[in-house]
Amino acid sequence: MLSAGVHLADQFDVTKLQAKLGGFARLYCPIAQTLDLSYHWSIMGNRFNVRLPGARIKHQMGSASIKMYDKFGLILRIEVTVNDITFFKQYREVRHRNGESTMQWAKMKKSIYSLPALQETLLAANRRYLLLKRLHVHGLIKKVSRRYKYYLTELGRQVVAMALKLREMVIIPELARLAVQA
Repeated sequence: MLSAGVHLADQFDVTKLQAKLGGFARLYCPIAQTLDLSYHWSIMGNRFNVRLPGARIKHQMGSASIKMYDKFGLILRIEVTVNDITFFKQYREVRHRNGESTMQWAKMKKSIYSLPALQETLLAANRRYLLLKRLHVHGLIKKVSRRYKYYLTELGRQVVAMALKLREMVIIPELARLAVQA
């Protein structure tokens, strides 16, 4: 097993990786070109030699954290880090000691095969975080102190009531009318 890993590492083309990372940097961080900045890529970690002044907010739950970086009020970057992916569960095949296997919710395995499920989980976390932030900024929800829970404000209740009325009085009748015409 070790020799297979060494063989894969020997075949790894760092210049292709650097070119790909440079493409991502140009695509997702165009301000770097405008400010004539460059990146230093390191295989051993996330060390970049470009540091723009700004603010960082970090929220942590267990071994996972979401960090939000604001650079000059121009660039917003959200980063999710996980130190132990077994913190998350995934619906997967579980092999039991008696030889049987079943599909069930189980801790995520520390394996390259868990990467797609981990990516899906972390993207969902980013989306939920952004949605909660939007709802909070607009005053629709408020956080319960010292808890991972939120409640609807009076404005939030009014918005939900209006959305339900719109669905019932406009959207559903319009969809029904379109279905009859088809």
